Amino acid sequence: MKEPSAKHYHLMAVGGIGVSGLARLLQAQGHRVSGCDQNPSELTVQLEQQGVTVFPGHSSDHIGPEVDELIISTGIRQDHPEVLAARAQGIPVRYRIEALGDLMANTASVGVTGTHGKTSTSSLTAVALMGGGLDPTAFVGSTQPEFGGSNVRLGSGPFVAEIDESDPLFEFVKPQIAVLTNLEADHIGAGDVKRPNFAWDSLEHLTQATVRYLRGAVTVVYCSDWKSLEYVIGMSSHRGHQAELETWNTLEPSRGSNRFDPRIQDGWGAFSYGLEDGAFYRATLLEFSEYGSSFTLTKAGEDLGRVRLNVPGRHNVQNALAALAVNDLLGGDFAGATKALETFRGAARRFEVKGTRRGALVVDDYAHHPTEVTATLEAARQSGRRVRVVFQPHRYLRTAEFWEGFADALMGAEDVLILDLYSAGESPIAGVRAENIALRMLEQGHASTQFVGSFENALEHLERTLEPRDLILTMGAGDITRLGPLFLAYGSAKTGMVRP
Repeated sequence: MKEPSAKHYHLMAVGGIGVSGLARLLQAQGHRVSGCDQNPSELTVQLEQQGVTVFPGHSSDHIGPEVDELIISTGIRQDHPEVLAARAQGIPVRYRIEALGDLMANTASVGVTGTHGKTSTSSLTAVALMGGGLDPTAFVGSTQPEFGGSNVRLGSGPFVAEIDESDPLFEFVKPQIAVLTNLEADHIGAGDVKRPNFAWDSLEHLTQATVRYLRGAVTVVYCSDWKSLEYVIGMSSHRGHQAELETWNTLEPSRGSNRFDPRIQDGWGAFSYGLEDGAFYRATLLEFSEYGSSFTLTKAGEDLGRVRLNVPGRHNVQNALAALAVNDLLGGDFAGATKALETFRGAARRFEVKGTRRGALVVDDYAHHPTEVTATLEAARQSGRRVRVVFQPHRYLRTAEFWEGFADALMGAEDVLILDLYSAGESPIAGVRAENIALRMLEQGHASTQFVGSFENALEHLERTLEPRDLILTMGAGDITRLGPLFLAYGSAKTGMVRP
């Protein structure tokens, strides 16, 4: 017999990174957890090893009277047989992000959202709090070595969670501290036909939801290097009544100016971080090394100490600033947090080094938006190697919106191979082709760009032209993550190279 406080949760699509993490969190709280997925995976195997019952496929038979709650993602239809079976039996049906919000509601919590950098920033924040002695629970969008190869860490301290702004219900999660990394157009739908993972009709629609999300927090930590966030913070702090930034109070009135401007009003506060002058938490004396950086962290102009990172790029400096700001606001130890960040090697698929071959370095990255491609290439160039990119466009609608931006961003690589578009289950859009990216780059004068289409063609080209000083960078959100390991094994075994 169940304990009165325990429930039986059944999670559909439990093999996904977000849903599997939620299953682990619920199980850790003493609940009984089951799930199902159409495609068994390493994640479903791990869940079964941890005592979660995982059914193959989907069926209404999975929903019996012993189930207290069915949890689904926003991509699952309301007329799905399992959903209908639950409703017919009076079993509540709730979305994944609603369940996550419940877990965050009764504890000190940190929610990290934004168009780019959510996974890296939430991972860095959790690692900083670990080093700072705060023993966080964490829920992030990728596996993390510091979490034992999981995307979840269980602790007794604050709850750090990645909050996906592509989920139309994200605005209803109410963390105590909301971190906003940036905000620009992505997951924006077009036309009358709704497509999976495109929740917003416009950037304005997404911005309004973000404002509502920030208003639910007690404290906001935001990147002031993104100037567009000033409007978002203004609308959030004034509860939408006015946006005049100069009326905000500061924590440092004795300075005679609001150069350092944590915005405090009606019990709501916002603290900025960034590389540019005026940020409350700022990186100064920034130096880059081959695969990392170092900087001095200042708080309201006062030096806190030196910070060293072993992940490259200015964007990771910004991500680390957010993590250290949260650690400081929660009272964590600065020295311990910086020591922990120095050993941070990155989340899976975030500039993840896969290995070396004949002296060349092979790196995999999840970048699938022009802004992310630009930041990742900037980080890659820190190495001093010849940067060679194999890029796989992700989804038809995103490619339709950003193909010119992808071409412009990829101009920063010395050699570019374009693969076929990865549809992620989307229906094709007439005229949207991966080849268009390569053609635009050639028209703009890029000396070494070609559309290769398949994995096999990319592998053969890389093998034929490989030099010891190369950095091979596989980029995209699809199955391109398979390409790096295939290339590392290419000379010894040429099997398994055809994508499923």
